Amino acid sequence: MSTVDEALVQAMAYHKSGDLHAAEQFYRRVLEADTAHVEALYLLGAVCHGLAKPNEAKARLAQAILLRPDHGDAHHHLAVVLAKEGRFDEAIQSFQQALRLNPNSSEISNNLQRAIVQAQNRKGPGEVMSLEQAMATSEPRPTTGPVPPRDFEHDFVAMKKCKHGMFLYNVHDSFIGRSLDLYGQWCEGELDVLGKLIKPGDAVLDVGANIGTHTVFFAKQVTAQGAVMAFEPQRLVFQNLCANLALNGLTHVIARQQCLGRRFETIQLPVLNPRMNANFGAVSVQNHAVGETVEVVRVDDLRLSRCNLIKVDVEGMECDVLAGARESIARHRPVLFVENYSLERSSDVIAMVDSMEYDAYWQLSSYFDLENYFRNTVNVFAAYHPEANLLCFHRSERKEIRGLPKVIGPHDNWRLALSRHG
Repeated sequence: MSTVDEALVQAMAYHKSGDLHAAEQFYRRVLEADTAHVEALYLLGAVCHGLAKPNEAKARLAQAILLRPDHGDAHHHLAVVLAKEGRFDEAIQSFQQALRLNPNSSEISNNLQRAIVQAQNRKGPGEVMSLEQAMATSEPRPTTGPVPPRDFEHDFVAMKKCKHGMFLYNVHDSFIGRSLDLYGQWCEGELDVLGKLIKPGDAVLDVGANIGTHTVFFAKQVTAQGAVMAFEPQRLVFQNLCANLALNGLTHVIARQQCLGRRFETIQLPVLNPRMNANFGAVSVQNHAVGETVEVVRVDDLRLSRCNLIKVDVEGMECDVLAGARESIARHRPVLFVENYSLERSSDVIAMVDSMEYDAYWQLSSYFDLENYFRNTVNVFAAYHPEANLLCFHRSERKEIRGLPKVIGPHDNWRLALSRHG
């Protein structure tokens, strides 16, 4: 590891611990050695914001964006600084750009919502776009390749025979629905890794199942001798999930319209307009004042008799799900597959799986697969960062996984892993 890398790791450790003054010193050391170090510029901007140095914060973040215009986190943090200064129009624009670059981020969506509410309180609702308008204009609609014929289409839904079965999907969904429509598959890199681990007769939990692209694949892998439980809290998305289970004749899947977390409670979850362009998989279940009532339950309360794999994709609630599954994980020692794309929360997720005596590897892959089912060569996801997950094995198994970068410490993240792995 180079001196610059060592200084950056030390800076991030201080940053995470809350020692912003020490972090600032080490970020500045990195920039003394490399004035165009984008991550150091971005993180120093974040530290300056925390140290009440808004002008330098904005300058450093702007430098990072100038050097890397697709740095969604820098756009996001700049938007936070602008919102704090009451510059809501500029903040909303920066939040929208951040969301275009990181469309799966529930944190950005929530901050955008807060900025819109604050702007409406200042100017009046008629003078500021609504949340749905902001979300719609944040969703990229790049030029697409040829769309293979749909087997069925009505209103906002369509159906196609895809790589892993028949799928009904929302034609306005900018990620999962779009990928099924154009390529006949979704996150094939994830399924390729997990397919090598799931055996007939296994029991799998799909936490954050969305419309069931992974659920259907899991169910076919475990066969009728196995079992899958799928959890999806959004009512309309859950209905789509159930339709896909029925379309594929999967009778050994139990689907529940519930969240999983660290304690039993009820929450409010908004229902997004299914006829607007949006990434419906990026809806966070946290901090909503209005919406439909949804239960949150613990994995440990399911009283599982067996469990071989838990897949977790829950927009920022990964640690809550794992905390509520601690007893089940200790008893069954399943493989854990946990989304971990957030740089801010990465160390928390890593620390959680480490506390459960698990080793973790990064699963990083593009949303686009050149060898996709429909052989569509146009990559509409080229602007986005890769999917980033942790593949975790209990240490008692002494697994060594070739081809995937191992997590090297509590302050690792997908960007550092990508730089190590090339």
